[in-house]
Amino acid sequence: VSARNRSLDRGVDLSAYAWEDDATRLASRDDVDCVIEVIGGSNGPAKALVEQALANGKHVVTANKALIAHHGQELAEAAEAAGVA
Repeated sequence: VSARNRSLDRGVDLSAYAWEDDATRLASRDDVDCVIEVIGGSNGPAKALVEQALANGKHVVTANKALIAHHGQELAEAAEAAGVA
């Protein structure tokens, strides 16, 4: 799990899960198979997270329309190349 604010009450007990302060490190972990991006935005941390996840052969789930609109083709090609399309 990675989030800007660890102490925020999310109504779910996340104490059993490992935390990463840097989401891109999360995308490099061997025990992560799929990354769910909910950061938002077409660049910055969201794009870096998705690119890192794909580069490491992780499946990615996102509803980030801005990211897909601006970088969809490039990300789809990266997913194909990594075998996670």
